[in-house]
Amino acid sequence: MTDDDCGSGFNQPVYLIQGQHILIIHFRSHKLAVGGAFRLALFLQLFHLFYHVGMILPFCFYENPVTDIYFGLKPGYEELAPEMVAYADEQMPIKAGEQQLILFGGQTALISAAEKLGYRQVYERFDMQLDFEEGLDYPLPEGFHFVKPEEYDMDKIGKCCWKGFDHEETEEPWNHQHEQANYLIQTAPHSTAELGVIIADGQGEYACYAGMWWTPQNKLAYMEPLCTIPKYF
Repeated sequence: MTDDDCGSGFNQPVYLIQGQHILIIHFRSHKLAVGGAFRLALFLQLFHLFYHVGMILPFCFYENPVTDIYFGLKPGYEELAPEMVAYADEQMPIKAGEQQLILFGGQTALISAAEKLGYRQVYERFDMQLDFEEGLDYPLPEGFHFVKPEEYDMDKIGKCCWKGFDHEETEEPWNHQHEQANYLIQTAPHSTAELGVIIADGQGEYACYAGMWWTPQNKLAYMEPLCTIPKYF
């Protein structure tokens, strides 16, 4: 349940060769930013990893909603696909009799295994990546400024995310909730927090925050989290 080399070593080649999806690569870093005993409990609930000679081969987990089941499978071990799908069908969450497997175009072995077990495709969507050939240049409104990386304030980032994801409106005012999660995100071994973009208002409050995860091995940039506090919607 940490941002470690074991997870990184599995995620990068899976994405590169199979073109599966962005979430696999960065899940280790952003989604695992929880701490303490809860982290261990969440690990046991969310993830099902299978090791062989020190390597992760298949990787099965659910996200939100918990009935959406995702897979990662190391190239060369496609024979494990039927076992993975059968395991998900039997062990992963089912609510109101419903469960869906989220599969991607490159996961042909998993798709075939799912079809043999009775699953069928009900919809399709496309995730697109944008290759910026030219830099972006959008001037900020008067009174706002970009915060320099060396001046990032973790408390202000936490407050911005709390407000930006409507927690203050639906739960309670910011009082350093989930502070440990923010610190883990900012200090994780593969973190590239210095590449994030923060916009502050004239009073120094963070109005917008865009975290950035950069994986140089496959030149993939992933923006997460991304939020704007309500008063600047």
